[in-house]
Amino acid sequence: MPRISLWKPDKGNDYKLVDRVVKEHLFAGGTGVFVHKYLGPHVNTNSISHDQPKNSTVGPANIQDLLFLENRDRKYDSDIYDLRGSYSLSDQDFDLTQFGLFQTSDIIYITFHLNDMVEKLGRKIMPGDVFELPHLRDDIRLEAAMITLTSKPTKKFRKGETITGGTSGTTGTVIDYNHNAKTIRITTDGLFSANETITGETSTATQTVSSFTPSENLAINKFYVVEDTARGQEGYDPGWWPHIWRCKATAMQDTQEFRDILGSGENADDLKNIISTYQSDIDINDAVINEGQRNVPTKGLDVGHLYVSGDDLHKINPRAQDGTPGKTITISHTGNSFPSSIQEGQYVLRTDYNPSRLFRKQGTRFIKIADNLRGLYTSSNKGLDGFINNTTSSTVTGDGKEKQNLSKVIPPKAD
Repeated sequence: MPRISLWKPDKGNDYKLVDRVVKEHLFAGGTGVFVHKYLGPHVNTNSISHDQPKNSTVGPANIQDLLFLENRDRKYDSDIYDLRGSYSLSDQDFDLTQFGLFQTSDIIYITFHLNDMVEKLGRKIMPGDVFELPHLRDDIRLEAAMITLTSKPTKKFRKGETITGGTSGTTGTVIDYNHNAKTIRITTDGLFSANETITGETSTATQTVSSFTPSENLAINKFYVVEDTARGQEGYDPGWWPHIWRCKATAMQDTQEFRDILGSGENADDLKNIISTYQSDIDINDAVINEGQRNVPTKGLDVGHLYVSGDDLHKINPRAQDGTPGKTITISHTGNSFPSSIQEGQYVLRTDYNPSRLFRKQGTRFIKIADNLRGLYTSSNKGLDGFINNTTSSTVTGDGKEKQNLSKVIPPKAD
């Protein structure tokens, strides 16, 4: 009598039966998942760097950068594959990692029928593939509405200004203006009309509206990028054959790797223009810097409000002063030279020193008291002061200042 053994060396009828049941279970109870198939890094035939080899063909096994082991310029299939997957829903918590910034641990573990996946996709799902979940579609967005212009205006619309429709009379506030894509993201309670002319209150920019999309029409699906894959432990049958493919995926961000899916942002219908948080992150960073400069415009400590006697002035740390004495002491002369008529114990502020230096007359000498070290915060390299603390005005830039942040001058683009 042969021994009983559940293990089968080949995929027989028992395997096929279980496989059909598992497939039917996922089809009946799973959710639709659109898969953006990763094909590999874009073709690169002009590289001269050893750490970025030439690739004449696109393949998922190719590595674009051998030094950092990353594929920044990813190519995705223009076709989208419809699969059925299942995962456990859970609440997503937020972690405070920076002042005013939140980073979510939005991770899902989703399973697919192994054979159905290979049949439709042509291979197993792998890291780099992107899931689009239509059941997580955000159709109640709090985002701004969008105006698409017929062409680029001569003058650029400015962030924060009010725009007015010439025909409808509708007004709105500009949140962001994309000159290349010819789009304006605005907050408004009304509706702009197609073919009407809008005018910016501050910039005086004018242009014709091509189309207006209310905020409720800018609904988008949720995107996840696959980080890891393996056979699911719950997907083995009694004969020890696998039927389930388990994937770990995290929320997709607006980064260079996904330009094929999101677009460059230069076209009005690019997905990047809707889901990107880049401009919001830049606005938060600029607001933090501006508030810091407003609250603490100079470095060092201000001791000018303290009452200090002349005998004790030398005991104060010069680096904690702004070069001026306390309230009980006054400066007798300010200039680029020592005056001939000055009395014993009086103070002179020499402005030709960099930084300005405070002296006190003592006998036949002028004794150094302190330097004005309460200048603006700068780099340790004094040669950069003229760039960091540049207050020169400009007629070329939108805000009238010559000093511009790199994020505004050099917008990020794919390699």
